[in-house]
Amino acid sequence: MKRAFILLVLALLLVAPASEPFAFAGGPNGGSRAGSWRMEECRYARWDGSPHWTEHEIRLAIACAVAHFPVPGGVSYALCICEHESSFYPHAVSPGGTYKGLFQLSDGEFGYSWQQRADLFRRWNLRRDIFNPRTSALVAVSRAHDLGWSGWTSTRFC
Repeated sequence: MKRAFILLVLALLLVAPASEPFAFAGGPNGGSRAGSWRMEECRYARWDGSPHWTEHEIRLAIACAVAHFPVPGGVSYALCICEHESSFYPHAVSPGGTYKGLFQLSDGEFGYSWQQRADLFRRWNLRRDIFNPRTSALVAVSRAHDLGWSGWTSTRFC
């Protein structure tokens, strides 16, 4: 089992280009890569066999979201924002309770996204849950795709 895991990690490292640490072969649709449905739907929960989202799975979901909704700075920038906003902890809440989730969206921003991006939630079958890593990644990245990263204060660190 350990040997298979090491081979999988090595294979992923050889396939991913150096400029984008979690880029996928075949582009946004996954190409001929086995398991391309994960890339098409950005579904990586339990990829590592854990009952909860691991940091690795969160990083994969963010990279997938960026592949579907390109953002300034690409995957590495989106990962940097997430790291500074929540340290990849999906249940993060700001000290005042205003900002929540991986990308620290406010209830207002999330609610606005829910109303203005109804097609996004419908097409991606997203949960109306700011703490769901897949939902958080897709909402935040699609928002940054449309409006840029200026709404996040952590941009000064990335």
